[in-house]
Amino acid sequence: MIAIKKVTNNTELLSKLLNSVARKYDCGAKFSTVSGELHYEGEEACRQYIIDETLEMISKQRGDTPI
Repeated sequence: MIAIKKVTNNTELLSKLLNSVARKYDCGAKFSTVSGELHYEGEEACRQYIIDETLEMISKQRGDTPI
């Protein structure tokens, strides 16, 4: 897991969560924030898996039913 030292907005927190999941897939993916927008660099095939798993993780923490 990537250590969170300071969060300035929700997009930054989301990018850190996405990058933590991306490390699991070891596909050289990286999410970053630029001007408050989320950007993706890396293998396109991994992107959706990373996003889906991150959203599932968030919904479990909130107690939501997975989509």
